[in-house]
Amino acid sequence: MEHQDPNESLEAENEGEMVEMDPEVANQNLLQACKDNDEETALEYLEGKEINASYESEDKWTPLSWVCCNGNDKLAHILLKEHGAASMYIKDKEEKEEEEDSDPFKKPEDAKEVGRYTPLHWASYKGHFRIVWLLLKEGLSPLDIDVFGNTAVHQAAASGNLPVLECYLSRGVDMELKNSRGHTAYDLATTKEVKDIINEAIATERCVSCHSVFDFKNIRYYCITCKRFYCTKCSNTLWEYDTAESEHQEKPVCRCNSCDDKKKKGERSMKEAMDTMNFETVDEVLSELRTKNLDLDVKLMKAAEVLHLKLDKQKDINEFIASLAHVPNYKTIKKSVSILEEKVKKAKELNVDIDQEVLDKVNANIGRLIAERNLQFQMEKVRVFDSGHEDVRTLEDLIHIAKATGVASEYTDRADIYLDKMKRNIRAREILDLLEAYPPREYPEVEEPDPKKKGGRQEAPPPKKKKKKGKKVVFDTPDWCTNLDNLKEEVKNLEGLVQDAENLELDDTFTERTVVVFERFKKKEIPFREEELRIEAEKEALKKAKKAAKKKN
Repeated sequence: MEHQDPNESLEAENEGEMVEMDPEVANQNLLQACKDNDEETALEYLEGKEINASYESEDKWTPLSWVCCNGNDKLAHILLKEHGAASMYIKDKEEKEEEEDSDPFKKPEDAKEVGRYTPLHWASYKGHFRIVWLLLKEGLSPLDIDVFGNTAVHQAAASGNLPVLECYLSRGVDMELKNSRGHTAYDLATTKEVKDIINEAIATERCVSCHSVFDFKNIRYYCITCKRFYCTKCSNTLWEYDTAESEHQEKPVCRCNSCDDKKKKGERSMKEAMDTMNFETVDEVLSELRTKNLDLDVKLMKAAEVLHLKLDKQKDINEFIASLAHVPNYKTIKKSVSILEEKVKKAKELNVDIDQEVLDKVNANIGRLIAERNLQFQMEKVRVFDSGHEDVRTLEDLIHIAKATGVASEYTDRADIYLDKMKRNIRAREILDLLEAYPPREYPEVEEPDPKKKGGRQEAPPPKKKKKKGKKVVFDTPDWCTNLDNLKEEVKNLEGLVQDAENLELDDTFTERTVVVFERFKKKEIPFREEELRIEAEKEALKKAKKAAKKKN
């Protein structure tokens, strides 16, 4: 059968007119695409408005038959769910009632006339058990016969497909039905495991639980968990999800009441453990349920495994963060931060949805660790005796960041002390530079004290100044100390700083320089300026006295 290109035929433009494909050709092409398992082409045809998804060829093949034969789950879903392709294989109510009233062990009359191959026959023979589930849920009967009187059970046995046969046993399908040649499923079985399970089913004449006798009305059901047979009252048949990703409950299952109770109990304990959000609790329950092989709800187990992994990763992250509360060697901090970031990265690569609270904690601790590392690095990098104002500002900023990010007080307190030492060291150097830059001058000699004279001492009379031509030379006092108190304060400050020379890392050379400065200012400059001020004050007082006397006279 030749294909007609859908891109050229469904909506081809020919001289301004739209040309549509002939429906018969389109249906034949769809059938051929399904036969070839050409999913892409089949989907293109299924989008056509006039397409008949239930089209049947002369040899009784339909798109659904080929899809089920090839085991294409996706196309099977689309044909069944979107195009209702199963309807032509489902018996109406009258046919079902007539079938129920007939003898199930009676050999089919003229199977060639009444029988036909259904998609369920092909899926069963090929062992496509998921498609078998889908067809059963859509209503196809495993008791429908082909032209040789074979049911889907016969086909499953003939191909030796145990999962499909177990599915039929769990649905209560009779294993003793004969085809038009008088063969049972056991007669057609091709593997030992299939023969064994059919034999076990037939040999089990009573319900394992209530011991009721199996017959046409009291049907035998196979528990997929304990692999034994039970009656309707002692078992529970239902549809479940096949995988955690399944969107619909399309897996047929049967469990005895005992296994079903254990399953439900296990699911309750799993949900309760998950509610605790505690790793140890979830880990314990999950491990226990895995060993019991309870066949729990796949979506619940997937959720439990996801949560288990999440709690495990978060526990690992939290424990590592706790180990970093105190880092003796700041040089290891960068490595620790990298490890922490890698733990988060690997968790995300495993699709672990880490709680925002944990991520915030990670970011906060990374910020803290980096701030702690930068603070200690700066303190080690800059020595007190070499520090400058820029170093002070840098350390101040780092201390501020460290305190804001929660760095331990043992580090910030130490940094505060170090900062104070830097500031005082700089201050000492600046004062010494100021005093050493103070212009030098000559001081008049002071006469040694004479106890015989009034006042205990007599200053030597100032030497007579020689008259010089030109302007009188005036001493240029620095602006910062035109007020003598400022000079005294700086000398006092330097004296206090020098007393803490060892702590401030002021070396011997610096101390020797201060000895010279103190000798100059404490014994000469300050007394000299004090004397100048005293004389100036006396002159001012004398002027005021003369002015007052003159006014009085």
